[in-house]
Amino acid sequence: MNFADDQFMQLSCDRTTKIFVIAVAFICVTFVFYEQNLGYPHFIDAPLRLKSFFDSSFLENDQQLITDRSKLILAWNPFFSYDLAKVFTERGLKNCKYRCTATNNRSQLAAAEVVVFHIRNTSPKDLPHSRSRHQLFAFFLQESPYHTGGVLNYLPRDYFNITMSYRL
Repeated sequence: MNFADDQFMQLSCDRTTKIFVIAVAFICVTFVFYEQNLGYPHFIDAPLRLKSFFDSSFLENDQQLITDRSKLILAWNPFFSYDLAKVFTERGLKNCKYRCTATNNRSQLAAAEVVVFHIRNTSPKDLPHSRSRHQLFAFFLQESPYHTGGVLNYLPRDYFNITMSYRL
C-alpha cells in the first residue's frame, strides 16, 4: 500500500468515526429531550396542566380579578366511564389558587370558563353551537390520533381553542 492509499484509509476512517459519533450524540440528545418534555402523563394531571393556562403572562394584569372569582370548568362528556368533573375535583383542583370548580352540568355552559371535551366520547352532533369569545373549548385527548376511532374526521375545524393531550 502506498502513502496516498494509507492517507485515504485514515481519512475515511476518521470521517466514518465522526459520523458515528454525531449520530450517537443526536440519538442521546433526542432521547433526553423526549424524556424531559414529551413523556406520557397520566390523564389526572390534565387539570393541573389546564391550571397553568391561567398562570400565563397575559393574565398578570388581572391577577386580583382572577383570584377573587371562582373559575368554572365544565366537563362536557365523561372520560370513558369516569365522571371527568369528579376526577378534576378530587384529583386536580384541591390546591387550585383560583378556586376552580368542576361540573358536568351542561346548563352551566354560559358560566364556564373552560369546557372540556374528551374527544373519544365526543359526537359532532353533541357539541355546543356557540361559545363566548372569552370561553375556552378544550380538546382533551390522552391517546395518539391513530387510536381515536376516526372521530377527528367528523369534528369541525377550528372549533377548539386549547388542547389537553399526552403531548403537552
